Amino acid sequence: MFLHRWKQEPTISTIALTHEIEATFDCKCPEWKVFCAANRAKQLLGIDHEDGYAMVHCQRLLAVDGWKMNNPYNSVMLVAAALDGNNGILPVAFCEVEVEDMDSWVYFLKNINNALRLESGTGLCILADGDNDVEYAVEEYLAHATYRQCCHRIFTEMVIDSPRQLFTTYSGLLAATRVHQLSLNTWS
Repeated sequence: MFLHRWKQEPTISTIALTHEIEATFDCKCPEWKVFCAANRAKQLLGIDHEDGYAMVHCQRLLAVDGWKMNNPYNSVMLVAAALDGNNGILPVAFCEVEVEDMDSWVYFLKNINNALRLESGTGLCILADGDNDVEYAVEEYLAHATYRQCCHRIFTEMVIDSPRQLFTTYSGLLAATRVHQLSLNTWS
């Protein structure tokens, strides 16, 4: 009956609504019942706490990673974290799986997409290390997200695969920055 009140003013307090109900119907309604009704109304309107926190107070960057755990099961922990409004790390989700492979990442990202209502990643940037087909899982279940690979991983692979080419590239970049030939706009 008071659904319109949450639509008009999503931050209205339960105490104010309790007083409004008492004034309208001349009866006392326990505040806990109004609180339960408020939670349900916010869910129906799509303005519940989880939605508001995930979409408003967090930056649109989600870092995902997996690592082997040292336990009797030799399992892998998949983790997703974001930056909150104060640039602090906010754990978003975690999942223990048998192996870090494409199926595990698909399962994990599909559930994150559903739980956070990410609309297939629209406006979201996913940062990962590029291991174990995480990129393909992002393409499948967060198709509208931008995927970026961690630079540390790329650098490590370059050092292992071709250290001479890395040195040549690095030297060229240093020389270019000394004479101001390097344009930062080309790196986006």
